[in-house]
Amino acid sequence: MGGGAYHRDPLSPTNARKAERHDISLPIEVSMEGGTLSGKTRNLSLGGAFIDGGRPVAFGTRVVLRFRVSPQSELIEVGGTVRWNDGAGFGVQFDGLHARDVYALNKLFEKPGD
Repeated sequence: MGGGAYHRDPLSPTNARKAERHDISLPIEVSMEGGTLSGKTRNLSLGGAFIDGGRPVAFGTRVVLRFRVSPQSELIEVGGTVRWNDGAGFGVQFDGLHARDVYALNKLFEKPGD
């Protein structure tokens, strides 16, 4: 879809998320065929993230995300697929997280002010 048009997976209803989203801004690196971009998460869950990346990324694009959360010192690296975009950013559904990454994200989500 061109022209920054809004696109959402027609097979994925708007409220079909299985994981609660949290409004958290973290620096994130997104790698895909054709390059890498840096952005920030707008929201994050155990199932995916919305990323403000400065440019749209096409629906269906395979990506690898890299970001850090405390208390974990290791970089979280997870594959995913762009499931929607709105011209300002894009939503990525994770392929799956390692157990240590799930633990670190759950600790982050427990912090007050989330």
